[in-house]
Amino acid sequence: MADMANRKVLVVGGSSGMGLALARQSLEAGAEVVIAG
Repeated sequence: MADMANRKVLVVGGSSGMGLALARQSLEAGAEVVIAG
């Protein structure tokens, strides 16, 4: 995943499955992540 420093990401449905994977990858890439649901 590209460098996401200084980015904010809202993940809807991030408690499992693809949403959780996206949230984890975004965090590893340096983004600030908010998970809803």
